[in-house]
Amino acid sequence: MLFGYAGESDASKTVALYQKGCDLGGQYACANLAFAVSQGMGTGKQDIAKGLEIAQHACDNNNDYGCYVLAETYMLSEAPDFTKVVDAYQKSCDLGNEVACSSLGEMYLDGYSIPKEQDKGATLLDKACNQNYGYGCFMLGNYHYPAFAKDENYNGSVIKADLETSIKYFEKGCKVQDQASCDMLRTAKKAKK
Repeated sequence: MLFGYAGESDASKTVALYQKGCDLGGQYACANLAFAVSQGMGTGKQDIAKGLEIAQHACDNNNDYGCYVLAETYMLSEAPDFTKVVDAYQKSCDLGNEVACSSLGEMYLDGYSIPKEQDKGATLLDKACNQNYGYGCFMLGNYHYPAFAKDENYNGSVIKADLETSIKYFEKGCKVQDQASCDMLRTAKKAKK
């Protein structure tokens, strides 16, 4: 979402400010500009190629959010290159972006367009959770939740069905106000009784 975005006229003003900030070397401004351009916000039309170019610049300058936007923009491509998606998410995660860690962890756990690697996926989600990203905690709790071990929507992605581990991750997510974690924590505690 564009910061300050309150409608189309404001979006174009916001994008102009991102452009100015990017021109002055502000890498977060570049990342936000890349996001806006790739989504067509405040620009009148979606331009994935331009968004990739801008995000690549921010990522090359070691901006964690720029690398995250780069991965997300690759995903918008008609035929995404998942090697580039993984590389961008990984660099973003390595630079400290917890959302990228979580996104990449889910890709590995589910085998979404890449080989399934449960240990790697669990490690990435754990990293996101330990950076206080509640959704990462929630997802890791789900991947350990015994009831989901037989749920076809999880496609065999449950790591190791363990209610105590699920509860531990749901508690961590709930502590950082992730509502889904809090809801699942109540459900898991009831299942424990």
